[in-house]
Amino acid sequence: MADRLRRLPQRLPPGGREGDDIDAPWAVFDATLDPWSESYEANYAFLDELPVILTALPDRRWRVYLRPSADESDLVEDATVTIGRYHPGTAIEDVANPTRFYCHTKVATRFRSGRVLLAGDAAHVCSPAEGHGMNSGIQDAFNLAWKLALVVRGVCAPDLLESYEVERRPVAEAITRSGAMAEQAQSQTSPAARHARDATLAAAYADPGSRHHEAVAEAELDIDYGRSVLALGDANAVLGPGQRLPTTIGAVSTEGRDRFLDQTLGHTGHTALVVGGAAAAAGELAHLASSVREAADPALVERTVTASIAGTGTGAGDGAVRLDAAACELLGVDEVTLFVLRPDGHVGLRADRDHLEALRRYQSLLRGAA
Repeated sequence: MADRLRRLPQRLPPGGREGDDIDAPWAVFDATLDPWSESYEANYAFLDELPVILTALPDRRWRVYLRPSADESDLVEDATVTIGRYHPGTAIEDVANPTRFYCHTKVATRFRSGRVLLAGDAAHVCSPAEGHGMNSGIQDAFNLAWKLALVVRGVCAPDLLESYEVERRPVAEAITRSGAMAEQAQSQTSPAARHARDATLAAAYADPGSRHHEAVAEAELDIDYGRSVLALGDANAVLGPGQRLPTTIGAVSTEGRDRFLDQTLGHTGHTALVVGGAAAAAGELAHLASSVREAADPALVERTVTASIAGTGTGAGDGAVRLDAAACELLGVDEVTLFVLRPDGHVGLRADRDHLEALRRYQSLLRGAA
């Protein structure tokens, strides 16, 4: 393997980023594990003295991250020692792209300079310990892309782009901070420290509430842009401006097909979602939906969807779905609420009253980004 091994530099160029270098090296390679009796739809972390993290790849292969035992150690042998404690007899085969590298916990001092905008690894770098790098980078790109498209098309003022760093910098700072903590926890060599760490992890994952919290945070589905200038409207303890529409809310289409509510949304523009709860007045939902369609600027709000408890009139439109009472509870809706959902699935506007005026203010906010 030595003649094919790539080594990446230990230090980043000076300037432009704030944070710390991580002194201990990492290594990575792709491989097949044979035999393997566990699921191929999961990631595995073996937090031994030589930690090994297995990340699932297509075709039943794995990306193997590890802390090498020495600068010139055999990476396959290092990984085999750790994995073998849990899966005796498992061989690591068909190894590809072995690389030793150093990581860093750093965030760019600025995400924008004139016409240059940074996203992904250009904007922030973190330890692979929690696997946030690609996820966060993709979310950077999505956050920036819909705003950049509106500015390039002349629909919105360039000031809209200022919201990109406002929303994404806190996320970058959170994942680098949490990654540094995970890095420290994974690197413990003292038996007492390792025992305390393992007990803390076991307790966290034994409790359903904290286990759910950890899973949502790991997937970065708990990101809240509530402090952004683009979060407007009525606060709500269940789903307020800046929060992400849950991807688990069930709905039934007009054709009777089961689906999830987020599947009704557009992905190239905003979606107006008019929701009628159990206390919605007869005809109110259909009237509001019709008014929203008339007031919506199609360059900003590309479609209007109505959602209501079965039996409530919805009117015609781009889409109409039925919800049950539990879904309305997950939305925090009792009467009639207007949501304007951004292309990235976050709530830009929540209006429980004065719906049309709130829509006008939100569209004006987007155009001028004031």
